[in-house]
Amino acid sequence: MPRPTAIVYVDGLNLYRQCLSGKPELKWLDLQKLFEMMLPTHEIKLIRYFTAHIKPPVGNASAPSRQNAYLRALATHINSLEIHLGQIRADTKQYRKVPLEIDSLGKPVLAKVQKLEEKGTDVSLSNYMVLDACRSQADLFVLVSSDSDFVSTIRILMSELQVGTAIFFPSRSPAKSLLSTKPSIIKVIRDDLLEQCQLPFEVASERGTIQRPAAWQKNQALGTPRACAR
Repeated sequence: MPRPTAIVYVDGLNLYRQCLSGKPELKWLDLQKLFEMMLPTHEIKLIRYFTAHIKPPVGNASAPSRQNAYLRALATHINSLEIHLGQIRADTKQYRKVPLEIDSLGKPVLAKVQKLEEKGTDVSLSNYMVLDACRSQADLFVLVSSDSDFVSTIRILMSELQVGTAIFFPSRSPAKSLLSTKPSIIKVIRDDLLEQCQLPFEVASERGTIQRPAAWQKNQALGTPRACAR
């Protein structure tokens, strides 16, 4: 008897900030394997991954190339994956320095801070969830995010479209408003599971081999030198 089907909708920025930021050894993440392990009762029919091409942070000019390598590896390794790209908007604002500093005029010293915001991905994710549910594309619709902006989307799916929903929280402290929607399945993404679900060190593509970035290798993250085969 065939298993019920599921489509997974990944809020890429939220997943990164909550689970992967500061943990380079976990960033080469195999989304297919992760969701198959988290939802063994269902066939993962499709993964929709919503993200945006990042701008190089100060002192980290190679970050965009690592992201590009990861997106290429995902698209090559996972057949049932669609990547949906939004945009990153960079705004420079001034904030008081911490700890507080006072200038010669008695005014707080300000520092310029670049604030990056992702635009278009949340709306796109919500639209695709509702569209796929309206078209009965799967038996279960899974949100991967802890962002409370998706509360209305989950409620529409449950109350108006009456389809099965699940939420996989990247955060151990998810928004109470999301919890209040009471989807069929609620799970938290754990670090030990992320560690088990890494892509192969090398992913073969039509354009050549894609290697895990040196900065994302486990031994590098732990401070142990390791030669990178490039």
